[in-house]
Amino acid sequence: MSDPGLRSMSLEGFAEALAAKRPVPGGGAAAALSLANAAALAEMVVAYSIGKKALLMHEPRLAEAAKSLSRCRSRAVALIELDAARYAELSDSLARPKDDPTRATAVRDAALGAVEPPIEVIDLAAQVLGEAADLVRRTSRSLRSDLGVSGALALAAADGGAWNVRANLPLVGERRPELERRSGTALARARDASARLTSELESIAAEGAA
Repeated sequence: MSDPGLRSMSLEGFAEALAAKRPVPGGGAAAALSLANAAALAEMVVAYSIGKKALLMHEPRLAEAAKSLSRCRSRAVALIELDAARYAELSDSLARPKDDPTRATAVRDAALGAVEPPIEVIDLAAQVLGEAADLVRRTSRSLRSDLGVSGALALAAADGGAWNVRANLPLVGERRPELERRSGTALARARDASARLTSELESIAAEGAA
């Protein structure tokens, strides 16, 4: 079973749990944590930018972004534990004796449950990356590197989520094509948004150097 206290662990405690020789937390929880950090960092950039006189014309969009990023952050934190719980169920089902007549169905059902959290991580990562790209020219210049770091963390979360989906696809049965399409589409959106964020940041850097 997953540790019910994952979300309330200290940074050191979570790192130690991740390093331990046990199924959970694992890569899925780590990807969700990366997503939570990405959303939080972009949210911090917005918080510092709201109320600045030079950015008053962007206040409505900044307020909207703050709400969106807060939702993503909260959901990402929940996904840390949900991913761990779903993988623990899959691990338990795989541990059943191979001659158990219920094993195949239990493994398939657990695998179907286990792929949903990482797909959601990819979806949310694409949202965070999209918000970060939109914020580049609407937020404080001094915090643009933080948007870059947020984007890097969100893309890592998306890639991590994709790896976790791929790992379990062989176990999901006839729904494999559908789940491959869903995860692939979400990952493509995340990568497109990441490219847009990088382009915006590099464009501004070039303008400043000119």
